[in-house]
Amino acid sequence: MHSLETVDYRTGGIGASGDSLRQYQLEPCPGLCKAFWCLQVDFVSEAREYPGMRNRCRLDRLPLNEGMLVCVTLSFATFLAYEFTLFSAIRETPHRPQYIDLDEALVLAVLFCFGLLFLSWRYFCAQRSEATRRRASEQRALRLAERDALTGLPNRLSFERAIRDVLGPEVSPAASHVVVLLDIKDFRRINDTFGHGCGDEVLTRVSKRLQREHRGGLVARLGNDEFGLLLTDLSNAEQATSLAFSLTQALHRPMLIRDISYELEVGIGVACIPQDGRDDGEILRKAEIALHRAMAAPGASLCFFEPAMDLGIREHAILERDLRAAIAEGAVQAFYQPIVDLGSRRLIGFEALARWTHPELGAVSPDRFIRVAERCGLMDTLSEHLLRQAARVALAWPEHVRLAFNISSAQLNSQAWPQRLLLVLEECGLVPQRVEVEVTETALVQDLHRAQQALATLRGGGARIALDDFGTGTSSLHHLREFKVDELKIDREFVGAVLCDPGAAALIRGVIGLAHGLDLKVTAEGVEQQEQAAALLALQCDQAQGYLYGAALSAAEAASLAQNDWVESSPAAQAKAGDAGV
Repeated sequence: MHSLETVDYRTGGIGASGDSLRQYQLEPCPGLCKAFWCLQVDFVSEAREYPGMRNRCRLDRLPLNEGMLVCVTLSFATFLAYEFTLFSAIRETPHRPQYIDLDEALVLAVLFCFGLLFLSWRYFCAQRSEATRRRASEQRALRLAERDALTGLPNRLSFERAIRDVLGPEVSPAASHVVVLLDIKDFRRINDTFGHGCGDEVLTRVSKRLQREHRGGLVARLGNDEFGLLLTDLSNAEQATSLAFSLTQALHRPMLIRDISYELEVGIGVACIPQDGRDDGEILRKAEIALHRAMAAPGASLCFFEPAMDLGIREHAILERDLRAAIAEGAVQAFYQPIVDLGSRRLIGFEALARWTHPELGAVSPDRFIRVAERCGLMDTLSEHLLRQAARVALAWPEHVRLAFNISSAQLNSQAWPQRLLLVLEECGLVPQRVEVEVTETALVQDLHRAQQALATLRGGGARIALDDFGTGTSSLHHLREFKVDELKIDREFVGAVLCDPGAAALIRGVIGLAHGLDLKVTAEGVEQQEQAAALLALQCDQAQGYLYGAALSAAEAASLAQNDWVESSPAAQAKAGDAGV
């Protein structure tokens, strides 16, 4: 009997038996082939059990089982060649030689070459399949990079490249190409009301209608609800206008989606090539400017780019930058316009008004820079700055003199701003009972529920509420009943016509009678003449403000006037009002 040996295939040597090691009993010659075969099969199963070992035992992307099968076959052939003489008669060879003849070596070499050839062929097929897969993936990624996933239209990248192709190295001045940008107005309402599924269906229908109306040209989806069209080789600008109006009419036709009918209104901005630029970025920028102007207009609208628009955009950007710096440096100041009792001419308060003197532009109109502040999100910062300044100044006034302060529609609809206003007053030491918050009717109707909550918060804190510019917005008796206000302010438009227009006088009389019936005070704005003041007093108006009683005053001038407690008409202020045409 041959001795038994314990072989650990993990270490490749002689080892002790144990639970963690797999053991094989190998006999020197007869059982060696069988044990070697079992060892190979078990190695394959072990490699399948351990992914890390499988990765180490594979030839690049060659499957492990095929490679192991070839190795086992070659090993078995080597064993046979070593054990037997393949080309000699068995009877003539009583003893097995322990060497390999030349013919046997040739057979082994041929088998080995065939094995390598088989492996090479499998490797080549795997690499070719991988290359094909990668090329398909690259083509698919390229299509996704240049196409919109929802509509299948070219995206902004493709649209910009098409514009560059039209421009070319040298575009002729006589060429007539047009870039049209189209945006759906109030598209967010569709998503919020009916869901994004309906919104996606609307966008898909819009893309199909645009393709039908603009056959042969490029139609692209540039953003959420923004589309672009490239019109080439037009005869004149009128042709572009005609096509733009046809697009407007096509999109305005009702579309039925999930039993819901939609009628869309769009804004269209147009830029011409090469008149408006010779660069794709410049062309798109100017088309965007024209689109913003069209979106600001009511209803469906079309706007061609004009150089004045670009100048206005640049001035707006410069004004925004300078306004930020002015607020940070305290250059925007609060001025104070007197509010008087019409009967006694006694001073009862000041309205805080923002004033800004630009170092280069001079005095900037409040309507202008306040509009800029609202657009760029500076309104809260500006209002808090002015409120702190005015509250500190008002502390020096007599206690019966109140401070009137305007808030914007965004602040009225904000849940945090009313509380912030009361907190600023508390920090400055001014009691809210001396403050009158002025809001416009337009601001009230944007969100009635939030406006009602904001006014309730301010009234709960002790502040008075005045409805400003009454009669110019959406005047409603419902607003007077639902919103608890303390005062109505008649707009200067009616006050200016009280002497020459009997209708305006009748309207003022009706508003005053209505306000007194609801126990509200009435203030007339824009009073510039003694005759106007007399007419308003005859109509039983309570209070007035305007250039007749003084323009907006600095903090020092307002403090001096507050100590007098009585306001005389100012001829200088009347002359200033006449020069300004107010």
